[in-house]
Amino acid sequence: MMFCKYHPKRIALEKCERCGAPVCRECAGLVQGKTICPKCSDYVGEGEELLSPRKPWQAALLSALLPGMGQFYNGQFLKGLIILLTSITILPWFYGIYDAYQSAQSMNRGEIRRSGSTLSMRACLLMIVIIVWTPFFVYKGMGHYRKIARVPTSQESPIEMLKYISAAIENYSKEHGRYPNHSNDLYFNEPPYLEEMYCNIERDGFQFMCFMSSSGYRVTATPVSVEEGQPLKIYNISTGGIISEE
Repeated sequence: MMFCKYHPKRIALEKCERCGAPVCRECAGLVQGKTICPKCSDYVGEGEELLSPRKPWQAALLSALLPGMGQFYNGQFLKGLIILLTSITILPWFYGIYDAYQSAQSMNRGEIRRSGSTLSMRACLLMIVIIVWTPFFVYKGMGHYRKIARVPTSQESPIEMLKYISAAIENYSKEHGRYPNHSNDLYFNEPPYLEEMYCNIERDGFQFMCFMSSSGYRVTATPVSVEEGQPLKIYNISTGGIISEE
């Protein structure tokens, strides 16, 4: 059973949606469709946007997970940014946890005027995931693209390239029990089966095309240009490493 904050002998029927204080029927006001107490009605009357109360433990937890995030949760974005940028010295990180908790309590008591822009717990957690994991994915992606974009300085014969591609496809088949459905399956692995781009590009005067399915493959090497009077030779390698010419 709760008792009214302003009339201790009366049973509270509702809670203020700004500060969380229990209020009786007489003290409960309705503003913007939400119940607020007499003290909070003064702030709302001065133009403050009516916001849901901040939970101090959530603010502290968010600051513990990522420096400054508790301040973002409380709507103190500048303070949160400063704490985030200086948290490498550790002390601002611990201060941010304490400050986030105390600020949330002070806001709920009406001692600190709140900003109209605050973040929900869910939005803050999503930001933490994005901030923490984005550098990892960028690093991994750049590493893969550096590998597949690297072009060798010395020219290789089309037969050697076809054998190299075929060996990578056969190795994939041995480990997965099937052939790859797309050339990307050969690049985006750790470690990759092919560290350079070979499929569906032009290299060393030949156009290499890879046709793949789970049951087999065929890779062709077609000359980009042919000297006048010379026959056009198209080199192929297919399932099992079988080389042929057309």
